[in-house]
This record gives sequence, structure tokens and C-alpha cells, in this order.
Amino acid sequence: MKTAWLIVPIVMAALAATTAQTQTTTMIAETPSGAVQSEAQVGAGVFYQACGLCHDDSEHMLNDNGPALFGVVGRRVGSVEGYDYSPALRKANRKGHVWTEARLDTFLAGPQHMYTGTNMPMMFNDPKVRHALIAYLKTLTPKL
Repeated sequence: MKTAWLIVPIVMAALAATTAQTQTTTMIAETPSGAVQSEAQVGAGVFYQACGLCHDDSEHMLNDNGPALFGVVGRRVGSVEGYDYSPALRKANRKGHVWTEARLDTFLAGPQHMYTGTNMPMMFNDPKVRHALIAYLKTLTPKL
């Protein structure tokens, strides 16, 4: 029974990601109100629909099923204090890997292909969706 409680969030996130990818492709092409959304705004929608179930995007850096993502772009892979990373991401940390835009794009396209054994269950096939999500992640920096 305990296993079911661990699987439910993953299944919910996968369903949300599929819905988010479909909706985001439509949102990038046209918005219902006719207003133009920035790529980062579209990415925020993807984040809240597909990623927010497991990841925190606030400056509070709260770890959940996934590590906090505030400041992720430019940060060393597997480096959020207090999060229990998979052996695959701990190894990437030891190698000095950094979450660049290109590395995030590759990871989001197929986490298991990039870091076999990672706990990240999501993947985003549509490059427009990945780029929008990365544009949003780039906004997650301290405000001066």
C-alpha cells in the first residue's frame, strides 16, 4: 500500500505533463484572448501544470519529491542542500556538471537517457515546450 502512495504523484505528474505539452504547443501558436505571451510566461504555465507537483520554484528552496528549482540555471547538478539525489545525479555533481540551458534541454527531453537511474520521471518531447520551460527557469533568480 505504501508503494501506491509513491506512485500516485508520479502518475499524476506524467498526466499533467502530457496535458501541459499539448496545451503549451497551442498556447505558443495562439492564445485564446489574442494576447501575446512571453516564452517565460508560457513556461510558467508548463511548470505549474507539470512540474509544480514535485518541485518548488520559490526562493524558500523547499525540497519535495524533487529538488527545489529556484536558481537552477547555472547551478551545479545535484547540489541543492538537503535533497537526497539519485546516484546518477550525485555522480554528475562529482564530475562538475552544471545546469546550462543546453544541459537542461537534453535532460528534459529524456532524463533517463542523460542520467540513467535518475528519479526524474518526466520528459518533454516538444522542443517548444522545453524551451518555454527553460525560459521560465531562467527567471527564477533573486530580485535586486
